[in-house]
Amino acid sequence: MTTYVLDTCVFNRALEGKFDRSDLAGEAEFVVCHIQIEELNNTKDMDKEQRMRLLLKLTELRPTLVPTESMVWDRGTSRR
Repeated sequence: MTTYVLDTCVFNRALEGKFDRSDLAGEAEFVVCHIQIEELNNTKDMDKEQRMRLLLKLTELRPTLVPTESMVWDRGTSRR
């Protein structure tokens, strides 16, 4: 099974009928993190109804919510 990370634009394309799970060859698993959900919730240039349609499309695609991690390099505790 192939795993795809869904970018926020995928939900727009799916809502417009330009993307469907059946477009992919074989079995596919979708994953999202909090970022995609926050982007959909914080979009200012659409009305509430459009935002709700996008969120419903997200649930229709049934992605797995995965946690995000971060790392910062060169931030040691010692100062020279």
